[in-house]
Amino acid sequence: MIRAFLGAAAALLAGLFAGPSVLPAQDPLPARDLEVSERVLQRYSAEQLDNLVSPVALYPDALLAQVLIASTFPDQVEEAARWVRTNGTADIDDMGWDVSVKAVAHYLSALNMLADKPDWMATLGRAYAFQSSDVMDAVQRMRALADEHGNLVSTEQQQVVREGDQYIIVPAQPQIIYVPVYDPYVVFARPFWGTSFSSRYWSFGVGFPIGSWLIYDLDWRMRSVYYNGWNRSYWGWGGGWRARSYPFIHVSHVYVNPRHRNVYVNRRVNERPIDYGRVDREARVHRDVYFAQQAMADRTAREARSRDVTRAVARVSGQTSSEGPAGRQGRVTGATTDLSREVQERSARRIAESVSRRSEPVIDRDVRDRPQVIVRERVERAVPVERAVPVERGGSADRAGRVRSAVVYPQRVQESVQRRAAPTVLTPPSRATQRAPSADERQSMATRERVM
Repeated sequence: MIRAFLGAAAALLAGLFAGPSVLPAQDPLPARDLEVSERVLQRYSAEQLDNLVSPVALYPDALLAQVLIASTFPDQVEEAARWVRTNGTADIDDMGWDVSVKAVAHYLSALNMLADKPDWMATLGRAYAFQSSDVMDAVQRMRALADEHGNLVSTEQQQVVREGDQYIIVPAQPQIIYVPVYDPYVVFARPFWGTSFSSRYWSFGVGFPIGSWLIYDLDWRMRSVYYNGWNRSYWGWGGGWRARSYPFIHVSHVYVNPRHRNVYVNRRVNERPIDYGRVDREARVHRDVYFAQQAMADRTAREARSRDVTRAVARVSGQTSSEGPAGRQGRVTGATTDLSREVQERSARRIAESVSRRSEPVIDRDVRDRPQVIVRERVERAVPVERAVPVERGGSADRAGRVRSAVVYPQRVQESVQRRAAPTVLTPPSRATQRAPSADERQSMATRERVM
């Protein structure tokens, strides 16, 4: 008994803290809707993605992971921003938003930046939902560019860890995480003054608490966001900052939960209309690259999708591209007529089968010793057949009489049915039975002949 209890407890702990399989972002959308979304979407270029991720590329990895997923839920982010501005962060855990939106809501500067730039946020979410690996590559390009100009170094607020060609940014303090605010064009274009990284081009602002809501992190080897869930097996990544912070956090099952192990993104963000003109007005690295060109590409893709749908409908209905409206109407009318004829034929066959089943003989199995075949006409309701009861030794005379009547009764029923089925022949009366007309009848007949 004790062994069974210990085994169940170990399985529960393993489920809570087991390392998840690092998979690309998944989506609960049906495969058909996903194909339509990918059909409409035109891929962003590398330069466009550089401009897109530049405002958040230097965020700490844990916060950037939450931001990328939350940007695919733009409506929830805007609702969370309105809620936090009015009510603060006290009741965030009880809201029905995605877990990534709840996490970002704890960091007011990041939340306001997303909510104040809705078109840029929707574009970022759309890019990550369909080009997650390209977005991750763009983040690394921006970090390498900042490092090239000497603008990406470790400070009291952040720790920059380099593993090969990958740049990892983690909090330097165990309880506080800092969200940088910077000008992307300056930071990624040239060195700027200020060894303390506090100037009009760069500042960390106030620090925010590190909490259990930072459940997602970035896997640079797989180029995806993965569920960390404060798992000890991942503490070695990024300088082990989670090991330093773990004693100071309160693990909440609202966030550290096996149901969040699969990272879901909202691919329906593709259906949200985007004003690319506003996106182009944001600070960007490549000033000669615009998103306004994407609007034309999206329109062309939607027109192509509309043509594909029209061709698919035409193939189903047997229509060819050379047919006009009259030919199309004729095909539709012919298909409707054929369908109606087929339905009528099926109904006629069912009626014929039903009539034939009604005229079949039914074997009465209730006569135990001597079963008889009783022909019943089901169209007309006949007198119910009296059940035959076998004669038992010492039985009464009534019972024996009923047995004899039951044996003879089937023959009577059969004769009655035959008489009903026999054709009725009308024969003219014989001469012997004909009566001579009376005097009055003869006078009446003579009068009618004179009148005619």
